[in-house]
Amino acid sequence: MDHGPEPAVTTHAVVLSALRQVRLRQVTRARRTPLLDALHGLGLIDWIRQPLRPSHHLLSARAKAHLVPDEIAQLSDAGRAALERLTALAETVDWPGLARQPYDQGRQGRYRDAPTN
Repeated sequence: MDHGPEPAVTTHAVVLSALRQVRLRQVTRARRTPLLDALHGLGLIDWIRQPLRPSHHLLSARAKAHLVPDEIAQLSDAGRAALERLTALAETVDWPGLARQPYDQGRQGRYRDAPTN
């Protein structure tokens, strides 16, 4: 994820971009941003323990004692639904205006039946 300054307002476009990044990359909690904290607060992502890689099983007992798995972001069910909904909205003629609007999860119900062109 981009670790530059976070936007003052979380827009539909910013939420869509962040959800896509969480889906495609392992975003660690140690590098979290205020945006990821906001997505977690909205229930769109969960923090889970990163699974151990097969190579970790080859480590000595001493090395394993110091191995601390990272927590990574994972889309929640609500996050997957929001990603699907925002992706569909991004393909509509209304997206350019909607993309700049603040993301308010409470209002999202009115967009559920958006056309997908």
